[in-house]
Amino acid sequence: MTIDINNINPNRPDRLKPQDSGKGVSDAQAKAESKQDAPNSKNTSDNVSLSDTAKSLTQIENGLKSLSDVDQARVDAVREKLESGNYEVNAKNMAQKMLEMDK
Repeated sequence: MTIDINNINPNRPDRLKPQDSGKGVSDAQAKAESKQDAPNSKNTSDNVSLSDTAKSLTQIENGLKSLSDVDQARVDAVREKLESGNYEVNAKNMAQKMLEMDK
């Protein structure tokens, strides 16, 4: 790596070398020529387009965000059974579910 202090390094890649005719190229001429040779990046723009699948997934995601994480109707039904004393626990079923959780 070369460090150029005060633009005195003649080996800089952006500095143009003199032409074969022996005439040197001034910095102003070199900059003007390099601007003409370089593609005009100011007029280019990036475009992004989403596929129909991506659009559908976005709509589905937004729909899922609006749904509740809790089934309130089921919670209310269990609460009502608990409060009335009618909630029955199936011990075998509960033990089986606990064993399945360990897998």
